[in-house]
Amino acid sequence: MTLGWQVLAAARARKEGMSREEIVAKAAKVRRRLVQIVAMDSLEQMQTGGRIGDAAKWVGTLLNVKPVVAINHQ
Repeated sequence: MTLGWQVLAAARARKEGMSREEIVAKAAKVRRRLVQIVAMDSLEQMQTGGRIGDAAKWVGTLLNVKPVVAINHQ
C-alpha cells in the first residue's frame, strides 16, 4: 500500500497541473512519511535474506518467535 499512496499523490499532482519535477517531488515527500509494518509467520525469510544467522533462526524457531519488521522508506 505504500506504493499506492505515492501513486495517488502523483495522480493528484498531475490532475492539479503540476510539472513532472513537481510530481516526482510530491511522491518523494509522501514516501519519506511512510512506514510499513510487516508481520512474518517464521524466521525463514530473515535467515534466507541474511538478516539473521542459523543460530538465531534455530533459537527463534524453538521459541516460536513471530517477527514484526518496520520498513522506513526514507
